[in-house]
Amino acid sequence: MVAPLSNLSHKISALNSHEDDDRITEEEIELDLEDERATVPDLVHEDLEPGNHEFMQTWKKSVFGASKGVTDKTDGEYQRLKIQCTSFLISSGLIQKEADFFCKSSPEDAPFFIKPRCDEVTLDNKAQPSNEIRDSYVQAQKMRAAMTKIFSREYGLGSLEWHQTKDGMVGNPSISPEVANYMSGLHHQKVKAGCEATSARAVTLDIIGRLYDFNHRPENWALKQYNPVSRQDTTKLHEWGGGLTRRALHAIYTISFLCLLCIDEVLKIRRSHIEFEDHRIIITLPFRKTHQYGRVKPFHLHMLDEADAHLCPVRALADWINTTAITEGYIFRKIGSGEWPVAKDSAMVCFVAI
Repeated sequence: MVAPLSNLSHKISALNSHEDDDRITEEEIELDLEDERATVPDLVHEDLEPGNHEFMQTWKKSVFGASKGVTDKTDGEYQRLKIQCTSFLISSGLIQKEADFFCKSSPEDAPFFIKPRCDEVTLDNKAQPSNEIRDSYVQAQKMRAAMTKIFSREYGLGSLEWHQTKDGMVGNPSISPEVANYMSGLHHQKVKAGCEATSARAVTLDIIGRLYDFNHRPENWALKQYNPVSRQDTTKLHEWGGGLTRRALHAIYTISFLCLLCIDEVLKIRRSHIEFEDHRIIITLPFRKTHQYGRVKPFHLHMLDEADAHLCPVRALADWINTTAITEGYIFRKIGSGEWPVAKDSAMVCFVAI
């Protein structure tokens, strides 16, 4: 006999109980929901009405097409996680088939999909076996991202928060206060257990300042032939690049930090996207993951005082362009042998370690 999916909500609530000094705040939940909504194109309840057929066709074309926001490899990984999630729900007796959960009108307790591979307790609120290695919080984020994209793209549920209406539950089940609360609780749990904290806001003013000071040491900032060293030599871990690479990264970091752009979005900036004026630059992007229809407002970045030079993208970008003499194509190109940008108009590639 299949247990009702609502049973899972009570079990997840047990997983997410906290001591008084470690409770999840409403601000944390709202920030989580805001971040998750930003990963898919805007869609509100009125957009789902029958009279908006033409708009929905345009929206679906954007989401399903080249602007779907993930690579084919990532999409394949999301599909694998979808199968994994379905298997878990079936084996747990919560659903009988995939369509009971993955559909346009999911059941009321659909937000409680997270398989507790990352948690320290089971769905029955029992401790996980000590000899089993738990997945990281990053893996939990990946699982949640997969569900958000699948419900948005395959079932047309967009970025609307999951909520109750007179006609039943509407919106994206992955974008719900329940899931946001669980994810925040899991993050607290991982940090408390001594695991490395991960956050989209992990880069701080202090970190950028320290990077600036370290990279501007004469031995690091000087332009010279760079000879890669073995990663096995732990005494030379800080010798990961020469002066040119450090100039590129500092410009990338400051633009990303002040404009709230993903690194891969910064790497797609071309010379034609940038206007230089007195003591400021204007960056106008034709793309952004949170604006898949275009209409991205330009970024006006002014030169900062000397005391804030470590945060100044105008200084960093000017230094990079003056050094490399790049006048067209991608601003941040791949750096080839000899510590110099390749002649081919080929953008740097962002690698993310998980």
